[in-house]
Amino acid sequence: MFVNPGFGILTSLLIGVGACLYLVCLDSRPWLSYAEMTTLREQQAQMWHAEAQSTVLGIVPDRLRACGFVALGADRGAAMACVEHAERHQLPYWVASEAQGIDSHVWVVVLKDADGTSQLLLDSYGWETSPSRRPHFGVTEVPCEAIEVHAAVQVKDSDGFPMHQPAFDCKP
Repeated sequence: MFVNPGFGILTSLLIGVGACLYLVCLDSRPWLSYAEMTTLREQQAQMWHAEAQSTVLGIVPDRLRACGFVALGADRGAAMACVEHAERHQLPYWVASEAQGIDSHVWVVVLKDADGTSQLLLDSYGWETSPSRRPHFGVTEVPCEAIEVHAAVQVKDSDGFPMHQPAFDCKP
């Protein structure tokens, strides 16, 4: 008996499409509109910002002047004025700014005191939130040679995709 080879390919394709449709129909998660997805994204961003603030305030020494938090794309004017004042009067301070992670939430905290300057990196890599899990950051301390202040503009990564730099960063 001779079977047309095109029939086998077509049959395999139709079975694959049918299996995918069956799996999609089994998914019991509700479909979300664009507005609902946007609201959910904003709520998650607020949760991550609150956790970043809590983490930073829990590890930064109280003796340092708080120059604040600068979210991605936010106005850095008040933080910049605080940093400039602290630098001019040789006061110890810290400032935190959000960086754009590829697949995680990242904050860069610059600390400057009598011992010098250091940098804390807060990274959420590998930590997904769900209703039963709160956001969590891993913290890494990195030496810092000099503080860098970046303009609030988008730059392109090595693949040409636009991304934001943190407002304040360190030269290692």
